[in-house]
Amino acid sequence: QLAQKNALPFPNEFVQAFMRFLEQLLCPIIDDRLDAPGSLKQLKRLKDIIHPQIIQFEVNCPETVCINTSYVMTINARYKGLPFISKWLTIQDKTHNNTIEITEIKKTDKNQYQVTLPGMAHEGRYQLSIIPFDPAYTKICQIQIHITPE
Repeated sequence: QLAQKNALPFPNEFVQAFMRFLEQLLCPIIDDRLDAPGSLKQLKRLKDIIHPQIIQFEVNCPETVCINTSYVMTINARYKGLPFISKWLTIQDKTHNNTIEITEIKKTDKNQYQVTLPGMAHEGRYQLSIIPFDPAYTKICQIQIHITPE
């Protein structure tokens, strides 16, 4: 799992040189088959896989949640060359220094995801780090867990 920016599969310079090489190698073949648009699209897709990136990453967290109640945060994420968000999203509880298991991720719109987390067992304020593939986009959420009066 790619978890750090320096863990990209290939440096950007290599990707650009490799793409130029592929274009020089494949353009004569592409021109002969008269399928240039389809082949160029495949080359772009290959570039995205070799050098994935996050374009946009925004998080909306609830401010207060009842104890032992699962809660949903909304993530707006646009990315290229990465698998589904569940493969590269990590949520850490900075207050207790542990990773929170994601219960469910639903895609609700083109770039919108609902991420469900399990309920917290203890009352108090929690600081969560929502860490995507590129840690530069990490977001911090503060959540207050409280006991509901009966």
